Amino acid sequence: METKILSSAGFKHEFSIQELYVLTRHWLGDIAFFEIEIKYFQSKLDLYPGRNDQYISRADLLERQLNDVVFVKDTLKEKTTHYHQKLEALLDSPGKVNEAFLTLEYNRLEGEYGDFIRAFRQVKYAFFTASAGSENAVEMA
Repeated sequence: METKILSSAGFKHEFSIQELYVLTRHWLGDIAFFEIEIKYFQSKLDLYPGRNDQYISRADLLERQLNDVVFVKDTLKEKTTHYHQKLEALLDSPGKVNEAFLTLEYNRLEGEYGDFIRAFRQVKYAFFTASAGSENAVEMA
């Protein structure tokens, strides 16, 4: 059984339930890697130089942004896991499948996944630019 999907990027795809299952398994693997990256950035916050108020406020801002990303990641992981389990159940018990609902749910998840990746990239960029700025400030001192 084929599922026709118009992705959030606007491309038309046709995926079977098996392919959707594999795609969501890859997403869950990516999310597990993002969790490792997030732990790395959280550990960097602990090492952030606290020599003056400028660094403390910058670290606080980065921590808040990272916490927001963690919340989105946790929500996305829960939704993706639920969708993945639903697909697994459909694979295990053949029957009538509501393709329109699967398509709608996949498109929504794909959009949320893309939004998460963009938000996380922005936080990582903020970390890197803050690190470069703090290194330059330390060198100048």
